[in-house]
This record gives sequence, structure tokens and C-alpha cells, in this order.
Amino acid sequence: MHLTLHKFRSKRAPTFQRAWDRLRATPRSPLDLATTNLRLEQVEALAKTLSAALAVATRDVDRDQRDRLDMLPRELALYELKRVPGIADTRAQALLSRFGSLVAIYDASVYEIIEHVPSVGVVLAERVKDHLRSL
Repeated sequence: MHLTLHKFRSKRAPTFQRAWDRLRATPRSPLDLATTNLRLEQVEALAKTLSAALAVATRDVDRDQRDRLDMLPRELALYELKRVPGIADTRAQALLSRFGSLVAIYDASVYEIIEHVPSVGVVLAERVKDHLRSL
């Protein structure tokens, strides 16, 4: 598992760093774990702390992705949508006219896309979501 905690913008980053350091010092095998003084409660608490760290990192990445998508003008948004295999000009126009921006498409679920743009099926909606995540 590779995680860099120095990229967190949260005030709780030092807490996450301490938790990460404790995890790195934790034995790797079940036999090593059995021979240490770590109790199950300590391991569970450490796992919860690291889960919280991962959630903060995910929110930061999501926020950055939304900011990048929000900065694109309409012409570039159409261009990016047309780069998805199966999305031509008509479907790209329909997606943007219905949702208004790439951020709204990014925030919508696959089923919302299917519901509001009938010419887009499940596979295309998933392709669009994957493409927007990769930008």
C-alpha cells in the first residue's frame, strides 16, 4: 500500500501521519501480529484512522477534478465528450444541453444520465463517467 500523506490539505494531517507511521511499524504477517503487543482494538482504531485519511484524500481529488472540469469552456467540453467512443456530436450536445456542464455530468449517476438522455445507454454513460474521471 503506497500512500503519501504530505499531500493532505486537512488540519488533521499530523494525526494521519502518526497513524500511518504506526501502521508502517506494524508487523506484516499474522504470526508477527500475534507476537506483538498490539491489541485488536488498536488495529481497528488504526484502520479507522487510515480510512478517514483515505476519505479526505478522495474528497480533495474529487474537488480538484471538479475544478478542472469547471474551467473548460463549452467548445472544449463538447470536444472532450466527443472523444468518448460512441459519443458523437448529437449525443454530446444532448448531454451538455441537459446537464449544462461537465461538472454536472461528473456529479450525475449513470442512471441519471440514462434517464435524462435517452440516446445514451448504460455502457456509454459509464464510458462518459470514466472519461471525465480521467481528465
